[in-house]
Amino acid sequence: MSQHQSSIVSIPIQHRPNSSKSALQLLTFNISFFISLLILHSTQLIFFPLIFFKSAFDGFFWKINTLAKQVFAIVLVVITQVFGPSTFVITVDEGVDLSRMVRRDQNGRVLSLNLPKRSVMMANHQIYADWLYIWCLAYLGEIHGSIVIILKASLKWVPIVGPAMQLFSFIFLNRSWASDKASLTSDLMTMAHQALNSPDRQSLSLLIFPEGTLVSPHTRPISKRYCDQNGYPNLNHCLLPRSTGTLFCIRALSRSIPDLQLIDLTIGYPGIPAHGNGQDFYTLQSIFGYGHSPPKVHIHLRMIPISSIPIGVSPKVAGVNIDPTMEEAKIFDKWLRDQWIRKDEMLERFYQNGSMCELKEDELKQRKLEIKIGLRPDGDGTLLVALYFPGLLALGFVWICVIKPFLNLFISI
Repeated sequence: MSQHQSSIVSIPIQHRPNSSKSALQLLTFNISFFISLLILHSTQLIFFPLIFFKSAFDGFFWKINTLAKQVFAIVLVVITQVFGPSTFVITVDEGVDLSRMVRRDQNGRVLSLNLPKRSVMMANHQIYADWLYIWCLAYLGEIHGSIVIILKASLKWVPIVGPAMQLFSFIFLNRSWASDKASLTSDLMTMAHQALNSPDRQSLSLLIFPEGTLVSPHTRPISKRYCDQNGYPNLNHCLLPRSTGTLFCIRALSRSIPDLQLIDLTIGYPGIPAHGNGQDFYTLQSIFGYGHSPPKVHIHLRMIPISSIPIGVSPKVAGVNIDPTMEEAKIFDKWLRDQWIRKDEMLERFYQNGSMCELKEDELKQRKLEIKIGLRPDGDGTLLVALYFPGLLALGFVWICVIKPFLNLFISI
């Protein structure tokens, strides 16, 4: 990454110079991404009727759903590779053997990461592109076809994107526990059932942002006020996490999935000043439309066994409800808050020194991996073409049988 690229991302978006090249990339990116979404969603819609015959086609429907997510992850990786090149800088906690986690080919190139196949992933949330980079990380870990993201209900009907995410079986919440609990329970039980009963014992990856929203000038004061009222340490780079939904998800899934793990991600982006707001420096359009991508995406990774997390009496015990007791919820809330205090300290180090880990250079080398975000050299392009082909046929059919006759009629009038 050039010195120019590294310096321009430290300038707030509204003050960055634009050029004709930037305008061309903006147009090319948006057209490319829109067409990719349109083709993929068309393929999803071809198989959508199978959902009404789940008893007969349940396994096949979920297989198509998994393939669609894998293909979309490949699209995200290609989009990143072409329009916003970046490099992952992955560091791990003590106790994680990086050499065993990384799978390389005979030439030493990284092929994949050995991430837990059934996990709840939780991360801090600075910019809207967080989910995209996490999905690219899941692609490296070969769990990109099983990812399910918990999102705001307002995103459910965004044109094309919203229905596509619904067909991905993403979970949409209204941020009201009274109204969300029943649907969340149903969604989690469906995920667990599919992971346990599919012929290939499908992987499961639930992505949660416990802060619930981005760090911003609007959300910072709300988080600070709550910290002050309750005597909690104020967070400078994160928001106070919400523990109710996180605890419920972990308890619900651990009830039937014995090998469930928690993947804890702390993400930092260069160029954002201390106490700055990520969205002032990185948006989806600035990253990919203008090519002002983060030179490196820093991710500190921890893998935590569920048995070491205070989720209360295991819901696997007969007669124990998924709902925690008040005391169990209180203990978990403190545990989760402590994790976010730790994240905040790591981000403070990162923005001061460029590294989240407080280690000597030789120790850091043992716990650090740099890998350029890009396609793996193992035939992913074939999958991309294979699943896009039905969508292209569907779009061709709609053009020939619907749009073109309508245009001809309109022109003749």
